[in-house]
Amino acid sequence: MLRVVGSRGGLSAIVPHGVDARFRHAPRPQLPIERYDAAAPLRLLYVSAVELYKHQRHVANAVAQLRAAGLPVRLELVGGGAPGPRAQLARLLERLDPRGEFLHYSGPVPYAQLPERYLEAQVGVFASSCENMPNILLEAMASGLPLACSRRGPMPEVLGDAGVYFDPERPADIAGALRELLTSPPLRARLAQAAYQRAQRYSWERCAAETLQFLGLVARTHAARRALPERC
Repeated sequence: MLRVVGSRGGLSAIVPHGVDARFRHAPRPQLPIERYDAAAPLRLLYVSAVELYKHQRHVANAVAQLRAAGLPVRLELVGGGAPGPRAQLARLLERLDPRGEFLHYSGPVPYAQLPERYLEAQVGVFASSCENMPNILLEAMASGLPLACSRRGPMPEVLGDAGVYFDPERPADIAGALRELLTSPPLRARLAQAAYQRAQRYSWERCAAETLQFLGLVARTHAARRALPERC
């Protein structure tokens, strides 16, 4: 943002959000894709409000491509959102998967139930193209999931080299990133562990401490300036 608006002067600090301890679970063993089938598919999870810039429709198209290629995957979409985008998404899912076999939108889920949803999944997806601080991405990282993620900023700043990236506006690119994860259990295991370790950097305790530290700096600086003699 500063690159766009320029420096506004005065003191500033970047204080990252935290992630609730309920989401913290060590990565689980990663099984070969051959261990899954249509009756018990590998479960992909995308948690986010349904908005155009979240690109759930492109993720759904990507998963449909993977299913058409014979990969046993199922996508679970979780989140509220505006009525218009939700209706558009519902129509798309009905067209791509009339029987509801591999595309499922559950709507909003109470926050207290989200950690369980992450635990039920094998791979996480985050396809937003515009975020401030992507808390949902942090939750998926802390939950021990291997992640396929949008390469738009600031997601790479948060996830680093602990995920496989894609263009969120290109279903074929999303499908390619997911295929890379699905067909390589060692890659999934390595990225899940790396993401889980990066998530340890983010806590609400750190957020509170750094916020108070910055406010203290502002107060001390203001007091010091007021103590200076006025210039004629």
